[in-house]
Amino acid sequence: MEQNNLTSTFSLLKTRLRVIATSILGNDDDAQDALQEAFYKLWKRHSDVKSRQEAEKLSVTAVKNASIDMLRHRLAHPVEQIEDRTAIADEQGEPEREELFKRVSTIIEMQLSERQRDIIMMRDMQEMSFQEIARRLDMSEENVRMTLSRARKIVRTIYQSINHD
Repeated sequence: MEQNNLTSTFSLLKTRLRVIATSILGNDDDAQDALQEAFYKLWKRHSDVKSRQEAEKLSVTAVKNASIDMLRHRLAHPVEQIEDRTAIADEQGEPEREELFKRVSTIIEMQLSERQRDIIMMRDMQEMSFQEIARRLDMSEENVRMTLSRARKIVRTIYQSINHD
């Protein structure tokens, strides 16, 4: 199958595929990651796809499978959300909250790319909309969402590994 046909079929189904992924995973950030993963896996086999119908069926199946894999991984490796720790810090007092903020800030500064840092700061600190961030950084809104999701995931993973050793 021609590469453009696979891409156009996946793009046409994107809204439906996102709904499927979100219904399985429960949030749009993970759904976006599932779509990316599904397309990546599907793309490896694009030369085997013979028709638009086959591309549609494989796209839906790939998104469902990627979503289920992410859900299984999440359930097998639960990650304590940083936001949950912030709520605990509120109960414990100001020093603990300041320490949490310092740890997360250090992770952001040391482990994220400049673009990831900029997006996190614009979204979480300056409370800018995805549309405004996309316009300022000359990116698509979808790319901003994906970059933010991946940056947050990096921060959560590193934070968890530091605090559970």
